[in-house]
Amino acid sequence: MLGHGEHLRTFEILVRELLERNAEKIHVLSSFSPSTGDIVSSCTSLFATVEQQVSYVDDTTVFCPIVPSTSCDTHALRLMTDAGHRLLVRFHRTQDYRDLDRSIKEFERTSDLCLIDRPCRPAALPNLAITKFVSFQVNGTYLDLNIPISLFQDALRLRPTSHPDRPVIQLHLAIALL
Repeated sequence: MLGHGEHLRTFEILVRELLERNAEKIHVLSSFSPSTGDIVSSCTSLFATVEQQVSYVDDTTVFCPIVPSTSCDTHALRLMTDAGHRLLVRFHRTQDYRDLDRSIKEFERTSDLCLIDRPCRPAALPNLAITKFVSFQVNGTYLDLNIPISLFQDALRLRPTSHPDRPVIQLHLAIALL
């Protein structure tokens, strides 16, 4: 059930196929033509979700939502954050450095969309700081250590002293300073 209507059919198509059909003037909606016995409504609508499938060498696949880089939508920020966390967890499991790099990129995108005056900023900074700190631990480059420390400090400055996230951020900062 989608919205107030009935879910009649599911259809998957690759972007390449979609572009080919568009170039050949073949309508994608013809794939939704009613089958024999289907009830046809004059009020049909189409709900589409676009995701980028990122496949890896191992048996797992991550679906990352395609989000415009100018979006400040809370839902979009949540999806990017979730993708960053999934990649970081997979890095811990597989030790594939590409997952760590991709996780950092997701958190950087999220942080870039959370401007300084936005309430999501103090939540986005520790995520990026943690992945940067993990990267420092993996690579052992001491110059990189200043980045997560600075991000943790910025997150603390943006959180009031009574905020429940503050002790966790302080703990991460203390670990980074050791």
